[in-house]
Amino acid sequence: MVTTLACSSTTVRERWFFVVPHTSAPPGCVLEHDLGWPGGVSRHTLRWAIGPSTTLCLSSIRSQSFASVCRAPTRAADDRHSYSEASLRHAFLITAYKNCDQVADLINVLSTDESHVFVHLDQGAAFSPDDVLARVRTRKSITMMSPRLRVQWGGYSHLAAILGLLRTARATGSFGYFHLLTGQCYPTKHLNEIFQFFEKNRGSEYLENFSLPTDRWDRGGLNRMAYYHLYDRLDAQKRVLGVRVNARIIDAIARLQAQIGLERELPGSFATYYGGSGYWSLSCDSIDFVLGVLDTTPDLEGRFRHTSCPEELLFQTLIMNSPLRNRVVGSNLRYIDWSYRNGSIPAVLDESDFERIDSSGALFARKLDPRLSQRLLALLKERIDTPRL
Repeated sequence: MVTTLACSSTTVRERWFFVVPHTSAPPGCVLEHDLGWPGGVSRHTLRWAIGPSTTLCLSSIRSQSFASVCRAPTRAADDRHSYSEASLRHAFLITAYKNCDQVADLINVLSTDESHVFVHLDQGAAFSPDDVLARVRTRKSITMMSPRLRVQWGGYSHLAAILGLLRTARATGSFGYFHLLTGQCYPTKHLNEIFQFFEKNRGSEYLENFSLPTDRWDRGGLNRMAYYHLYDRLDAQKRVLGVRVNARIIDAIARLQAQIGLERELPGSFATYYGGSGYWSLSCDSIDFVLGVLDTTPDLEGRFRHTSCPEELLFQTLIMNSPLRNRVVGSNLRYIDWSYRNGSIPAVLDESDFERIDSSGALFARKLDPRLSQRLLALLKERIDTPRL
């Protein structure tokens, strides 16, 4: 029996990526694709044994013949990654660097039979993964990522930690959605409400995005990729007499590059580049697509080194230049106040934010501090203990 599958494609640096959705590809099926290669090349019939949501990459060379056929990630016929289960499982990805008790409390809230929590603890944290695990109720559905990285604010190291969490999660089990959080986030609703929301909106991608350049970001945003930013070399958070000296040095070096015309080629040669919040809730289709592109074009991931806050660019640019863009919802379902308040940008939320959070429709709030947000955390805990189903 021959089955025709809906298959979308996009290109990155002369490579064509074909996305076969989880919902249309039974495990172990064979995709037979009759492809007319661009440029008048004769048609070829290609056969791939694939699993659910396989991202397939075909690389072309200058002679316009086929150089290779790649699969990323590879799936076996009896693979455990299945999107057709009755209910979705959720992977919560947490990057954390301080407040051990707060991180453990967040893990306890998120860890259920329907979810798994993956944590990257900064190498520079004052406490260890064992300190966190000693404070959680159960270790059954918790994975502490290893190796640990030293994450520098604004640097590629944060993106590397996120990609490490994603690759760890994909190697661990089957998940319908992946939610990126920090140790200073907290859910705003009972987890059953959150799970039902994604069941109802299965397949939608919750990713804040806007095209670049934009007036939302200083100098439009393309400058983040066009010039070298040394956040992984200099600690931008370090203060001398209350002044972030290293941050000023990094910015001055980037401005000097612009003045003398030292401009880098933008990564990937995309028609349009996109940015947005670094925190999102994405389906397994999007995650498999992003990891598939990066695994088969490692130079693309490497090009995001020395980029300012690359985690706010890479996911938006790849997904919004792919067929998955039609599934993207502009909201990332996070309540974040980007004003300066309680000594921080974004603001550290407090009790005065509760009504706005509750009426916002957001599923997660950021950022919270154990001391300044103590009353707000109590209100949120009371809220999530009484689900509105």
